[in-house]
Amino acid sequence: MEKIVLGLEILGGEIAVTHDRVQSYYTHAHVYHELLFYDAFDGYVTVNQTRIAADTPLTVLVTPTDFHSTGLRAPTAAQYLKIAFRDDFGGSAFAGRLMQPIVLRDFPSHPLLAALKCRCESGEARSVSRTAILLNAMLLALTEDGTRLGAPVKKGSELLALRAMQEINTHFAEELPLTAVADVLHVSPQHLSATFSACVGVPYSAYLRAKRLRYAAALLAAHDGSVTEICYRSGFANLSHFIRCFENQFGVPPGAYARKEREKET
Repeated sequence: MEKIVLGLEILGGEIAVTHDRVQSYYTHAHVYHELLFYDAFDGYVTVNQTRIAADTPLTVLVTPTDFHSTGLRAPTAAQYLKIAFRDDFGGSAFAGRLMQPIVLRDFPSHPLLAALKCRCESGEARSVSRTAILLNAMLLALTEDGTRLGAPVKKGSELLALRAMQEINTHFAEELPLTAVADVLHVSPQHLSATFSACVGVPYSAYLRAKRLRYAAALLAAHDGSVTEICYRSGFANLSHFIRCFENQFGVPPGAYARKEREKET
């Protein structure tokens, strides 16, 4: 099983795949679409203001303007599969049309999903053209059979937080103080800090740190560099600080995390 493809720069710059255990994840947004498949677990998925119980398997489409999060009531062994993509992937027929989040329950027996998951989980998703055909078919089925959640008009504060998250998602591996993002967005650092915390639920620095740590975890799981290399590639400027933050987040130091992931493959 291939656990992760590291980002949209992989697979021809169009499709990226993550497969892992379901964990709680704070409110966030992306600059790309996500198609998410969840095993049933004791918790919920929230998209914008809609909370969706995860007591049955879920398929969720999230668009670039949607705030979303995952909440667990108890630890779980349930898995999720995430396919991240731009809406023009592989000559997609959906370019510019995926404007609303969609949810569908009890979809795991569908043959399209089975084929798509098999390709992604086996690593065959690296053949972009074949994966794109399956993904297009999957999106068509989802738009026909799923429930559209709606894309409510966001307040100015939410739009500001969304734009800040997009800056983080794009530039997290660079030096990125809040003052730099505030300058790009033409607001005061104080206003951005307060707005971000209110809309996202965590401070700017915590969101940025978590984004870097998850990217580092992906690199470690893929055995893509030494701990020191991954530290700096993830945007951290200090190795000891990186190791401390990583252990606080994942419960083990980076080296132990990489060894644990390697053992899963054997």
